[in-house]
Amino acid sequence: MPIPMLKSNPAGSGDYTPVPEGTYQGIVQNLFFLGTQTPLNPSYKPSQKLAIRFILDEPLGEQSDKFFTITTTVGFSLGEKAGLTKLFKPVLGSGWPPEGGTLDPETLLNLRVMVTITHTAKGDKTYANVASLGRLPRGMAPFDPNCDIFAWSYDDPPRDGVPEWIVKQAAQCHELTGQSAPVKEYRAPAPGGHKIDPTAEDAPF
Repeated sequence: MPIPMLKSNPAGSGDYTPVPEGTYQGIVQNLFFLGTQTPLNPSYKPSQKLAIRFILDEPLGEQSDKFFTITTTVGFSLGEKAGLTKLFKPVLGSGWPPEGGTLDPETLLNLRVMVTITHTAKGDKTYANVASLGRLPRGMAPFDPNCDIFAWSYDDPPRDGVPEWIVKQAAQCHELTGQSAPVKEYRAPAPGGHKIDPTAEDAPF
């Protein structure tokens, strides 16, 4: 199944401008663990979700010192067909899946990647999506923005840098609402880390 994509706000909504189509050097800036979410399609089972935000080497304007960011949401899974695997295996190659079959996602923070952005048009609205990731070409100068790199989980306290929509989505997780028995959560040895359940499957929101 295709990688579940998180749609950005449409062009023309406020002062939002979608990331132009193309391939950019990017950095894994943030990881947001959303807990167990109920999918829009009732034929799918609830599953744990991870939102990944990339900062790209594309300035917001000619005179701007800020850069475009884009976020995509995938299942919290190491399965062969999982969205997380489809994103990062082309970058990490034989390093994916990790040795022992578990992963502390925070090791992905600050990873340099090539991010391919595509657009989806619906009526007069345009949405930007993360289509794929790749390795940096040999010899490419590293993109080094001044940005806050961190991971956040639904059970962490509020903090600056976590988008409002992330907070709202995380607040709907089964672990906080008690909607149903949550998918078993795997904790990494490091404080705040999570081990991924390799048996879970992706399902779109």
